[in-house]
Amino acid sequence: MGKSANKLRLLYLNRILCEETSEEYPITGKELMQRFEDIGLKAERKTIYADIKVLQDFGLDIICEKRKQNQENHYYIGQQEFQLPEVKTLIDAVQFAKFITPKKSAELIEKLCHLTNIHDTKWLKERSVLNYVNKKQNEHIYFSLDASIEALRKQKKLEFQYLTYTDNRTLATKYEGATYVVSPYGFSMYDNKYYLIAYHERYEQIVPFRLDMMKHVQVSQADRQAPTADFQISDYLRGAFSIMTGEKVFVDLCWDKKHLNTIMDRFGPDLFVLAETATHLTIKVEVQISPSFYAWLVKFGSHVQIIAPDSVRQGFINQLQRTLAGYE
Repeated sequence: MGKSANKLRLLYLNRILCEETSEEYPITGKELMQRFEDIGLKAERKTIYADIKVLQDFGLDIICEKRKQNQENHYYIGQQEFQLPEVKTLIDAVQFAKFITPKKSAELIEKLCHLTNIHDTKWLKERSVLNYVNKKQNEHIYFSLDASIEALRKQKKLEFQYLTYTDNRTLATKYEGATYVVSPYGFSMYDNKYYLIAYHERYEQIVPFRLDMMKHVQVSQADRQAPTADFQISDYLRGAFSIMTGEKVFVDLCWDKKHLNTIMDRFGPDLFVLAETATHLTIKVEVQISPSFYAWLVKFGSHVQIIAPDSVRQGFINQLQRTLAGYE
């Protein structure tokens, strides 16, 4: 019984310190003795000191300070595994992710709050107001995600039906319920939607699929087609404008330097610079040519110009002309 009580005391001490203390809210040895008495465990002051030393040796960052007001030792956790700004960031990501249902959002936020102490948890909950606007109500996305993860882990292909909206604004399976068979490579989020990035053998290219539009998802018995050794999801996404796919092409763009922040955010710091003046920067970047790429360029007006290749330059002109024709 004595050994069991000692183990329980250590576990409770760890919980009390991790869940209830911080530099602002320490606990004294006397208060710990009272807490143990309340739960029916005997603990003398020297026993608590010894238990704290065990937890410190184990790696727990327990700070001991003798404070002036009562000259007692005050104990608290110095470095939490998750800091308050980190937990707040995760909670905000959940709150504003439209693909996460209100029910699942509430569950995730509750779990995230337990990553910090009760005082920070109270502060977080007071400031966590769920954004229900346009949040998905159907939770089948989690079944799609679960099956996709299993396929990735087992390196198998994935089978599913894919949904689309019909003319009467209802969801129906594409191609009369045809089964898609793809090789999953990873996941991405874009414009508040969650995507599976996979290789589609029929199209012989990498294609994004919205997880919330996948139905009857199951792991195939067939091995997936592995990506090339140099494939990186981040590289694939860097060249994509929206999540639409298109032919990959190296394009020369001449930018007004007023948009340096945009250039760096979009293409990263390792730019291939072709020419530079006091006011303009010409770079070569690999992008996926699609209507979304052209639409993105339109935002910058005369501050960006396609220099080469001619096919992409002409494609941009053609899209502008088609857009203008709709207003004539």
